[in-house]
Amino acid sequence: MARDPISSLTGNTDLYPPTRSLFFGVQDLDGLISEIHTELLEIVVKQSVVLFMIDEDSTPAHDLYNESMPGQKSFRPPVRLYARVEYTQPVQASTQFGIETKYSINVYFPKFRLLELGVVPKAGDFVEYDSKYFELTTVREYDLIYGLPEFKIGYLCAGIATREEVFSPHKAGTYNEGDIKPDSHM
Repeated sequence: MARDPISSLTGNTDLYPPTRSLFFGVQDLDGLISEIHTELLEIVVKQSVVLFMIDEDSTPAHDLYNESMPGQKSFRPPVRLYARVEYTQPVQASTQFGIETKYSINVYFPKFRLLELGVVPKAGDFVEYDSKYFELTTVREYDLIYGLPEFKIGYLCAGIATREEVFSPHKAGTYNEGDIKPDSHM
């Protein structure tokens, strides 16, 4: 029988069935992780992104493909979030018009903070980082703690740089810097 990594260390499973830790429960672990994330991301690292989420209710969808039409996407008010951001190595490709460099990023959002704000990133949303805009292409839940399904602690999002013709919220004057809701005291 496989041993639960955070079970009681009594050893005798006949008298004491394997249970969660006697001194450290799931809520305690969630609280510890949320506090560590808060301190690291908001106080030490201080990396932030602006998340532009698509408003699915007011965005018209194509009748046949059920996808949003280019230029007709509606967005919720943007939210500035603390996150861990990693630039990936740029990829250069030679096209008929010259060399094209494609930039991409990985963004890690702590789940507890997003739940507090009622925000869940989805593929197709946009992120602003370092004055560049990236479209999120994949979003997956991140589970690190012992690989157990009840310890999903964040979202790992991959994004690719988007062209100004595809997404540029400041060009149309839709948002001002004051319209962006902060995650917390920045």
